[in-house]
Amino acid sequence: MPAPAGVQSIDGRVYNDLSTGRVGLANWCVELSLGGSVIGRAVTNGLGLYSFANLADGDYSVCEVRLEANWSETFPGSWAGAVCVDGFGATSGYALPIAGWSAGGMDFGNTSP
Repeated sequence: MPAPAGVQSIDGRVYNDLSTGRVGLANWCVELSLGGSVIGRAVTNGLGLYSFANLADGDYSVCEVRLEANWSETFPGSWAGAVCVDGFGATSGYALPIAGWSAGGMDFGNTSP
């Protein structure tokens, strides 16, 4: 199901939480859901940035999908409102009621032993 067309956007960054300067992580997957169904996927660029554009108003969830077992999510915490499940267990994501505004800075921190 494609994302509904509109003018809002959601963006953020996936980064290494233990590195100096929180270095972005390239080639990580972030999923956008609406009503419990995944409607879009983005892959982070070389700086760890992702974005979803042209979104209509709605109650979205944004979750990262960890592709490697040795990484753990450190940010956001449960306060962000969405519980996400990937191949390695539950993580936290963002619950975003978008109504005439865009959401920036929806970041995900991760560490690796």
